[in-house]
Amino acid sequence: MAVLSEGKHTGEFLVTEGPGYMSRDAVTIAAGAGVLPAGTVLGARRLNDQVTVTPAPANTGDGTVSEVVLGVQAEIGIYALVAMSATEFSVVSPFGDMRKPLTVGEAYQGDHLQLTVTAGAVPFVAGDTFEVTVLPGDKHLSPLDPAADDGTQFAYGILYAEVDATLTAVRAVGIVRHAEVNASALTWPAGINAPQQSAAIAQLTAHGVIVR
Repeated sequence: MAVLSEGKHTGEFLVTEGPGYMSRDAVTIAAGAGVLPAGTVLGARRLNDQVTVTPAPANTGDGTVSEVVLGVQAEIGIYALVAMSATEFSVVSPFGDMRKPLTVGEAYQGDHLQLTVTAGAVPFVAGDTFEVTVLPGDKHLSPLDPAADDGTQFAYGILYAEVDATLTAVRAVGIVRHAEVNASALTWPAGINAPQQSAAIAQLTAHGVIVR
């Protein structure tokens, strides 16, 4: 007798989500990703990334940030550069990790960001802040891959419904914020280990997607 296996249903991993379409985004699944079931944990490729730098309105110092280049470990989201003094800034990743500090006037060479903070006529004071926002330029998503270095090593969201992106890129819906999901209904990459999975869950949590 043939044994039939029931696949995962659209959105079955969801416990709760925000009203309307708050939790959902239209995304593009990258060509070659294959057939992905609902509940697949996704990462965002860094292709044609968009990077913006915004000083906090209340900054005292009038210096600037320039020459921003993304490193191989750059994460999608907002980096906070926070002045600890007139000459030194802390660097905090989108997921709250402290990176090595930077010195004003010197080229900063990090594995996440490379940039230069330059002093202006008015010195920086403690608490002055710049936000460096990194957005995926084309929102091409692929299954999470902890071994990658193209952005897909970081959990970005969860696929809402099954798609077939074997040959071409396809439009889809991702759960990317303000939701609770059932851990047992998620699809993780083969071979992911416990620390990698814990890191991915923390990354989803940072986006407001809580894994129960």
